[in-house]
Amino acid sequence: VLSAPPGADLTGVFSDTARMTRWHRNSDYGSALLDFTDRYLEAVGPRTTVLILGDARSNNTDPHVEALRVVVERARQVVFLNPEPPRQWGTGDSVAHLYGEVVDMHECANAKQLREFVGRLPV
Repeated sequence: VLSAPPGADLTGVFSDTARMTRWHRNSDYGSALLDFTDRYLEAVGPRTTVLILGDARSNNTDPHVEALRVVVERARQVVFLNPEPPRQWGTGDSVAHLYGEVVDMHECANAKQLREFVGRLPV
């Protein structure tokens, strides 16, 4: 289980891109979700908020929506912040529309949108 104090530099954690993408050239959210449920699910509980950051483009791989549902069942809240505008969700290889049926998905492409999102969070 990954644990770090607030504000810690996580660059080293994400340096192994090949591992994170299962040796694909592009992102693979389905495999990442499966890896998360296989390796870190015990870290998720009723007080946990899970933030998923990215464009939800599967690059034509299986999105494994069922793995996302497993996380949702355990967590207090799961939120997906997507830098693409909603009009692009579900176009091409985007599976944002599928994930959006399971979790709250918000457009978040800049600091202003992030500030607005954070401002709407319950205290």
